[in-house]
Amino acid sequence: MYRLFKEVMLMKESKMVKTVVLVIFICILLLGGYAYVAQRNVKSLKNHELKEIDRLLLYDLEKEYPHSPRDVVKLYSEMLSCVYNQKLKEDDLKNMVRQMRKLYDKELAEDINNTEQNQINALNKEMEESGKDDHKITSFKLMEASQIEYGEVDGKQAAMVDVTYTLRYGNEYPKQSQTYILVQDDEEHWKILGWQDTQQPQSIEKK
Repeated sequence: MYRLFKEVMLMKESKMVKTVVLVIFICILLLGGYAYVAQRNVKSLKNHELKEIDRLLLYDLEKEYPHSPRDVVKLYSEMLSCVYNQKLKEDDLKNMVRQMRKLYDKELAEDINNTEQNQINALNKEMEESGKDDHKITSFKLMEASQIEYGEVDGKQAAMVDVTYTLRYGNEYPKQSQTYILVQDDEEHWKILGWQDTQQPQSIEKK
């Protein structure tokens, strides 16, 4: 009787050990799967960021220039957000500035105070200061196409496009509104002539 009882107990212990081992094995699989998914999500996020940089840097403005003034400002705002939100390497920053300047009107691009190097230096300084304050552009909203005001500037077709940027300064999220003034060049491409805070007075000669 004692021997039978002992055998039964041994069988129970064996089953219990197998059950514990099985539970541990399942836990290891689950933890491994979670780690894999988490790592994959991180890689996916990094790849998305890299793809966004590449998309903007590789955007062929010679072949696919934005059609409307709103599209030009949207693309410019995407480039601006990329500069502010991602720590670009020096070469990437230079290339991004060159892309941004392709959207400028000749008058703005050739302004002696707005050379490519001056713009790069200014952005580097802003990035250094914004990094201390955790300053980023979290989003931006453009006015509807139907709300855009058209007119003339120095005999050129002109348009004014308002954009509201939502910024982040630490735990604060202020909004900043700007008005972009664009003119058409000889190829009828909309180019950025300048911009200023919406709170300041601006006007173009209405048609």
